[in-house]
Amino acid sequence: MDNRRLNDVSNVKAIMMLSIIIYHCIAIWMPGGWFIVKTEERNVVLSCIAQWMNLIHIYVFTFASGYIYSVMRFERNHYNSFWIFLKKKIKRLLIPYVFVCVVWIIPFYVLFYKSSLGDIIYKYVLAYSPSQLWYIIMLFMVFVIAYLFGDKLYNLSIIRIVALFVGFETLYLMLDRYTSLPFQSAMCVKFMPYFVLGMNGKVIIEVFKNRSRVFAASMIAAHIIFFVIYILSTSPIISIKVLNFLSATICSITGIFFVFIVYHEIEDNAIFSSHFFIELKENSFQMYLFHQQIIWCVLYVFYGKLPVLLVVLISFVLSFSVSMIISKILKRNILTRQFVGG
Repeated sequence: MDNRRLNDVSNVKAIMMLSIIIYHCIAIWMPGGWFIVKTEERNVVLSCIAQWMNLIHIYVFTFASGYIYSVMRFERNHYNSFWIFLKKKIKRLLIPYVFVCVVWIIPFYVLFYKSSLGDIIYKYVLAYSPSQLWYIIMLFMVFVIAYLFGDKLYNLSIIRIVALFVGFETLYLMLDRYTSLPFQSAMCVKFMPYFVLGMNGKVIIEVFKNRSRVFAASMIAAHIIFFVIYILSTSPIISIKVLNFLSATICSITGIFFVFIVYHEIEDNAIFSSHFFIELKENSFQMYLFHQQIIWCVLYVFYGKLPVLLVVLISFVLSFSVSMIISKILKRNILTRQFVGG
């Protein structure tokens, strides 16, 4: 049963990695835009899809990471030494961060943004805004905090989890408004409760597998309602901004339920044992490391010259295939495999 549950969660993580690539292919239609391309045309559908995905994929991935961590540590008694655990996470997360920044992201950043040395130090050395790799720095810090607090974060009641969300989200708002901390510290605070929710997710996942129609319908309905509220609550009035933040948080939490409900409706589909999906699972982390700059190139060359949907399609096909090829090439060599967390 444990192996089946871990496999299910790993499948969901791979799907979320794929969704991140899709999200970045349409992110320029987010309010405020993305990359150096300025969108002159509105696309309400792509904008809503991008905003919806932005409230889900990273949160689901963080939940799944917390779940796998809790199973490995508390049920299988792995990670008994903090220093061994820390060494593994440095190899898995920090070494790829440094390698990919130096040989891949920073050269593209300099090419497109004409940046100074100060910009590079600020964004990538201090990790204030290290492109797609912000999540790696944040997740490393979350892992360390989760380990240090140990079983104090495990087997929590619903009330304590809710209190944890309220406390961490409030702290995040204060840090985001009044401070400017390096190394994604504020984002670590924001995502910590989702990791803890995953650590306590065994019962939740069993609920998903039981497939209660009433529960599933209520979660999906709540998710849709709060997403609509999030989209509509755009006023600068303080009360509306608070409503926007709260609806985004609830939408992300219910989005976790939504994704697992959908997954368990299709978990027996042959695609999850296909060669394509196995390759995706094995290379998804490395694809995440490299995909975004390929999308930059596609947008720079084709945006405004081809129809919108064709640009999205080209972005996805090239970022998926090229990042997969890069991953497979680097993982063939024992040295470069270590550089990309293979």
